[in-house]
Amino acid sequence: MSLPRACHICQGVHRPGERCTVAERQRDQRRGTSTQRYGAGWGQISRQILKRDHHICQLQLPGCTGRADTVDHITA
Repeated sequence: MSLPRACHICQGVHRPGERCTVAERQRDQRRGTSTQRYGAGWGQISRQILKRDHHICQLQLPGCTGRADTVDHITA
């Protein structure tokens, strides 16, 4: 069993598998919107993919809940 970890971004403590919302917000600001990254048609394409796959995660990576809410799995 994993122990809670100290976050170097928000100085808080996070349970295993829990993400730091401050770090995610900062990452999203650096990355820009999906439209900026992929183009104007990406929203429609990603919705079609999620519908096709019934919102089931196709990668099933460690810690996965099985439910997909994104199709790109970009983590950086």
